[in-house]
Amino acid sequence: MPLILHTNLDKGIHLGIWKINESIDELTSQLYLNSDEFKTLNNFRTIHRQKQWLSYRVLIRNLVKIDTIYKIYYTPTGKPFLIHPPRNISVTHSGDFSATLISEDIAINPGIDLEKIDPKVMRVRDKFLNPVELIRASVTPSNELYTMFWSAKETVYKCFDNSAISLKENIYIHSLREYNGYWLIKLRVYLNGHQGDFTVRCEIIDGHVLSYTY
Repeated sequence: MPLILHTNLDKGIHLGIWKINESIDELTSQLYLNSDEFKTLNNFRTIHRQKQWLSYRVLIRNLVKIDTIYKIYYTPTGKPFLIHPPRNISVTHSGDFSATLISEDIAINPGIDLEKIDPKVMRVRDKFLNPVELIRASVTPSNELYTMFWSAKETVYKCFDNSAISLKENIYIHSLREYNGYWLIKLRVYLNGHQGDFTVRCEIIDGHVLSYTY
């Protein structure tokens, strides 16, 4: 079982990472998919995408220890959650990894993101960074730094049930500091006349940036 990490970050907050090396049948055998879920699975164009979709379901089932059949529900904007038992969840996948952040407290909305460190991030940086952030990042530019900024903003985006939030226009990076082998990025969200502060933790895992907050 390639559950490579399961840690309790705080009371009732669970982080899990899965390394995908199973077949479709091996993953499916660990789940109880209904007809609608099988239809969704079969609509994916590639086997790799099917494995990603299945793997984070298996991961959640391993982290949420229940004997009953559970189902992942989605809000109209696509934010996932559980009802039996009630949990707020955030999921992500990239390459051969999937990850999830789960909160037993439904008042907490966690966010998690995985992004592969790739040179192409340099070509799209002006789509998620505002002019001030672009200047700040250009002081010590690197694929890793731009990917961390992108992933941190995606992580905060996932804390909201609002698809209209813009990474560039609503989510601002305020600071970045390294601490004991990982990075802490402070961000501020401006939305509908209100603002909120977030601290996102970023780690490098096998060529990927893993970011999460809660």
